[in-house]
Amino acid sequence: MLTHVFTQAQRSTARTLIALASSLALCSVPCAAQTAIAETDEVEADRWYQVEVILLAHKSDTDNEIWRSDIALAYPPNWTELKDPNELLIEAQACSPADESSANADAQIEAEPTSNAALLATDEEAQANCPQAADLDREPYYLLPKELHALNDQTQEFKWSRQHRVLFHQAWRQPIVDKTDATSIIINAGDTFGAHSELEGTISISVSRYLHLKTNLWFSEFVHNYGQDKGHWPELPIRPSLQEYSLTQIEENIESPWDRVQPLNDEYDKILDRPFIPEQITLIKQKRRMRSKEVHYIDHPKVGIVILVEPYEIPEAVNASAEDESINAEAEGTPSQASESKANDTLTTP
Repeated sequence: MLTHVFTQAQRSTARTLIALASSLALCSVPCAAQTAIAETDEVEADRWYQVEVILLAHKSDTDNEIWRSDIALAYPPNWTELKDPNELLIEAQACSPADESSANADAQIEAEPTSNAALLATDEEAQANCPQAADLDREPYYLLPKELHALNDQTQEFKWSRQHRVLFHQAWRQPIVDKTDATSIIINAGDTFGAHSELEGTISISVSRYLHLKTNLWFSEFVHNYGQDKGHWPELPIRPSLQEYSLTQIEENIESPWDRVQPLNDEYDKILDRPFIPEQITLIKQKRRMRSKEVHYIDHPKVGIVILVEPYEIPEAVNASAEDESINAEAEGTPSQASESKANDTLTTP
């Protein structure tokens, strides 16, 4: 890890984190040392946790730092992206216009009464092909709404600070497994420059007796591309999901083997394809052993990482069929009870 003198921004971050820990009745981890973890804090694999992460860019001047350019940037094979439940909800609503479908079905049923079963089967099949709304209580890697975040007030303090810039603040739930099977979560944060963002890469959380955080991030500072020499910085990797989309589009558009041959672009076309190039890339590879229910801060001259991991219990699923049977039983029992009561009244009447 690169050692350096704390800047004013980093000292301000530390003060904010101390206040953060006090307000949450949690214990903050110092920037330069790691708190010893007690034996009783061991965690079990495959247990679910709620994870909340804040990523900060320090606004301090770090021109005196010398950054290595012989760095390797790559996404790991076992990756996933955080999903926005609102996008899924919009897709589900667009796919299933209930009112229009119901009206059309009623009109067809009136015209052809014998096709009722076929229409119902077709409607059920269409509904099955539509995306369903996400179950945030039981499905992993979905972004949680702000009201479920624990660090909203502290994030606002960082936004008001002149020393920091909030690049990312999200929370989600996930199972945490051992290191060999741990899923790397794609991070795409900060301002966008063409096909890339300021902060890219992955983070992963695993368990090996204790919780472990591993970061594989790179922070890029971009400039406009005028055809200048890009220096010795490596090529920025494309996010895996974008690579898969690109390959699919190419395969769909290919009409003959000759279409696979790409013409050579001139210098002007290359500039249009890449309006921005990285002037500097900072690799942020960190490992940290953590305790749950505590705010941890991982310090770096360019980027600060605040993370809170709390145990999460998946609620038991409601048995819809059992509930329906209970409702039907009650509904069926009501008339019989009423009849029995009426019969008793008749017998007692003089």
